[in-house]
Amino acid sequence: MSYPVVLIGFNRPDLITRRLEEILPQLGANNLLYVFIDGPRDLEDSRWNSQIREIQIKYSDQSKIEFVFRGSNLGCSDNIISAVTEVCRRNAGAIVIEDDVSI
Repeated sequence: MSYPVVLIGFNRPDLITRRLEEILPQLGANNLLYVFIDGPRDLEDSRWNSQIREIQIKYSDQSKIEFVFRGSNLGCSDNIISAVTEVCRRNAGAIVIEDDVSI
């Protein structure tokens, strides 16, 4: 069975880039990668969020990646719970990785 990978992030584009570079070469042909980015708390977070949106554009040609940007800040716990719940509604399970955990 093939499970999707869920990458949970916030306002650290450098970590998102590193995780994508680690994860993508490991994905099988049938694996999907969901990248959930929590919404900004303030203007500075909005700037970081914009940088992550630029990363999304860089990877937009890859059909196995789906970026999900939250419209508001859910907070760490709620963002993780919500992301895992959303993905597991569509799949039998998931592999969950936070942006600050190197693989």
